[in-house]
Amino acid sequence: MKIAFIKTILMVLTIAGIPAASMAAITAVSDDFSSDTTASWISVGATTAALNYDGTSAGDYDDGDATAKLAYTAGMTLTGDGVKDDGGLRMDSQNTTAGDEAIGLTLAGTMEENESITFTGSVYNDNTSYSPYNAQLWNLTDDTLLAESGNTGVEALSHVAYKPVDFSVSYSAKASDEGDTLQIRFIESTTSTARDIFIDNFAVTSAPETLFAYEGFDSAAATGTDLTAVGVTGSGFSSYTNTHGYMDLEDGLTYADSNGNTLITTGKSGGLDAVVGGTRPLQLVLNSPITSGTVYFSCLVNESTVGTAWGYEFGLDDAIGTSSVAIDPEAGLAADSGSTWRLEAGTKTLDTANAISAGTDFVVGKANMDTGEVTVWINPTDLTDVSETAATTLNSTSDSGALNDILSFGYSLSSDWAGTLDEVRIGNTMNIVVPLVDTSVQTLTWNFSGDPDPLAENIAQYDYTSDQVYVGSSAVADTLAFNGGSGITDYWIEDKGAGHENCLFFRTINAHASDVGIYLQKMDFRVNDMNLTNKTRVSWSFDILGSDHAGISPSDWTVRINYGNYSENINVSDSWFTNSTSAEVQTFDFVDDDSTWTTVTGSYEIAVNQAGSAGSIQIRQPLGVGAYTSGDGIYLDNIQVTIASIEPVYDTALEAWAAGFGVYGTDAEAAADPDGDFLSNLDEYAIGGDPSSSTNNGYTATYEWAASAGTNWLYFVHAKRSDAAEAGLSYTVQTDKDLVDAPDWSTS
Repeated sequence: MKIAFIKTILMVLTIAGIPAASMAAITAVSDDFSSDTTASWISVGATTAALNYDGTSAGDYDDGDATAKLAYTAGMTLTGDGVKDDGGLRMDSQNTTAGDEAIGLTLAGTMEENESITFTGSVYNDNTSYSPYNAQLWNLTDDTLLAESGNTGVEALSHVAYKPVDFSVSYSAKASDEGDTLQIRFIESTTSTARDIFIDNFAVTSAPETLFAYEGFDSAAATGTDLTAVGVTGSGFSSYTNTHGYMDLEDGLTYADSNGNTLITTGKSGGLDAVVGGTRPLQLVLNSPITSGTVYFSCLVNESTVGTAWGYEFGLDDAIGTSSVAIDPEAGLAADSGSTWRLEAGTKTLDTANAISAGTDFVVGKANMDTGEVTVWINPTDLTDVSETAATTLNSTSDSGALNDILSFGYSLSSDWAGTLDEVRIGNTMNIVVPLVDTSVQTLTWNFSGDPDPLAENIAQYDYTSDQVYVGSSAVADTLAFNGGSGITDYWIEDKGAGHENCLFFRTINAHASDVGIYLQKMDFRVNDMNLTNKTRVSWSFDILGSDHAGISPSDWTVRINYGNYSENINVSDSWFTNSTSAEVQTFDFVDDDSTWTTVTGSYEIAVNQAGSAGSIQIRQPLGVGAYTSGDGIYLDNIQVTIASIEPVYDTALEAWAAGFGVYGTDAEAAADPDGDFLSNLDEYAIGGDPSSSTNNGYTATYEWAASAGTNWLYFVHAKRSDAAEAGLSYTVQTDKDLVDAPDWSTS
């Protein structure tokens, strides 16, 4: 027998459908250790900790009364709650290294996005040494710390100040936690083997985050429209109570922190002009009153004119106003006579801050309905950590007693103030009232609602973003531009009826050239470089209307997309859309009757790791069809482009494997050899190679001759994937009688 080479049979590789893992919210759990449940706990630290059941502890704590804990006095023997000494869990420290011993309990169920998880309990001390610890919530799937208590210690049992200590850890699950397993942990922070951790009465509860009410003033009505006529546009509020003055729709407010996080904001805002005639309160009436528990609220406020009188107030209110009642928040902010922030907290326990100045402020509040404690944070520098980074924090200086039922959210300005209110949110967690823009999604909107009129006129190539002559390659990111071709062009804002009170009219006076069209330019098609590993989906939507003139053909208009780099000369010209990275992705028709709007939507997916970093979208009339003439034009409104990173879906197991090495597209095909080592991707996939490295060719086959019972045998050993069956791979050793003539491989 001549020595043969291994030949891998080429097959279509498929990925079998794998059912999605079932998900359920974290299962609530609690334990007072009235029985020995230590077997459920495990050591999770670098050093193995000893676990014991503390069944007869003199210091066991079980009454759960935070204000009347058992306290030690000289000569006293502690016996739990005086009713039963049920037991506790003890972690026996083994060494003098702080932080290397920890215990954990894995919980049933999995986390769900926006699930609010709370871990509470008590720690006591049976030793004669101070015992410090941290309680933690841990994502076991990702092996990451989610949240932890501050480092807390319990005095020695014999110490006169001995008292069991309660802890509380809260966390709001994020999208990245969806489906992951949660573990609760205790980690020691001791340098003595005598300093153990004693645990009792812990509980883990979870509840979905709930946004009780939201108002973003997102009406389609034009700015300047009376809010009374518009009515509630959000959710959770049943009506406006608007008295003593005129309130209207104004441009929306926005807020971003110093770390690049941006608050989700939409639509317009509710404005109050300075008028003579006293206060002008606006109340948003809740569908259901809030009567107990802890409630969070947030809003954007803009003080366009700062007065010197009392009367600027906003926050959670315990009343529904009439024509004679002013806003008097139970939990919120007000301005005193010196234009200084003043905390409103139940019975008006005051805490004041520096003077108010004109501009936009983001305010977040927390109110405990049961104790009356109120905290308000103003202008955080990190939206992911509001409570620790607020430029100003106001706290009620003492418990003011339980707050009255919350019935509404109020906003009021006195006669010498003017401002706007926006993005009012009321919910049960900090996270739900401080929603952030997902950095893997970008949404660009042009709705022309706040534009001046007239716009720049008689410009053939027009940069709408800056209202000037188009500046070519110097255009900034996310520019909306128009090309009227060789002739001059007019642009103006016009009212075309409900929902389109402010829209843009685009008209070319002379016959149009091939480049005439709408251009959305220099958009980030890589979504903060996430396209390196994910696909990018670019979606668009816009409203279009023909002006009922013969020069406009409403048929076969096109949307084309192109991507390149920010450094490239991206112009309003057809030539940039004729290269290899350009694609015509949609053809659409609209109605040319000067009254019927057509909404056009579409999307396009850009492959993983495409070379460009920016791109443009072109919307135009088809070449050679019709021609703009004087008076002809189109109306545009509500242009929106969403750029989102999406998980790639691979057609084959081999493509998914290649993506793990950064190999995509045609380079990931079975017969391709992107690293030039003369092994195809299929070969390297089958024998453990690396398609991106010419030096890693996987496991080389070996062979040897051996005699047995008078017969020479060839032993041929090759690598085989452990998941070969699932991957659809087949391995076959084939032979040929010689390697000179045309190969004639067989499995003989």
